[in-house]
Amino acid sequence: MLQPAHEVQLRLGDHAVTLRADLRAAAALEALPGGISATFTGILRGRFTEIRRVILATATDEAGAHSLLLSLSHKPLAPVLPEAQAACLDLMANLLPAPSDGPSDGPGMTWESVIAEFYGFATAYLDWPPSETWNASLQEIEAALIAKGERAKVENATPEERETKRQPLTPEQRRQMEEQGLDPDFDRMGLRELQAMF
Repeated sequence: MLQPAHEVQLRLGDHAVTLRADLRAAAALEALPGGISATFTGILRGRFTEIRRVILATATDEAGAHSLLLSLSHKPLAPVLPEAQAACLDLMANLLPAPSDGPSDGPGMTWESVIAEFYGFATAYLDWPPSETWNASLQEIEAALIAKGERAKVENATPEERETKRQPLTPEQRRQMEEQGLDPDFDRMGLRELQAMF
């Protein structure tokens, strides 16, 4: 199920912050020394430097993040490190698309270029304003792009293609749809055509 950008609540002592896995956070983490990969490795190793950077880069309330970190400045870190590490790992796990959708080993496919592409697609192709784009997760942008592509297919389909898509379901397809809680008699193609008019 698609949801808004993932958020993680981190409470340490009397202070709490919300860490948000949106496009802005991805860009901020990629801008850190070593980028997303080095930051993730540092968090896995329990290094407070990277944990601190993630908190500052992804907190929805920058002043709250500074207050939380300041409250730790004269305390031993060992008691709070596991909770902070877990929150940062949770955020990182929900920040990026699935590994198969990430950058390949090919030239030019860095996380920086992936983030720039997502920003460009959202603002130019989806016509989202920058403020909405920065606050969306990469998964939200990806889902919107897929939906827009499906809509374009419906709008540009020939009458023959439309008829082909209306072929009756096999008994096996009907059974699978019913198991998923879907109505096999619902005219999905008709709904898509209707949506394409608006």
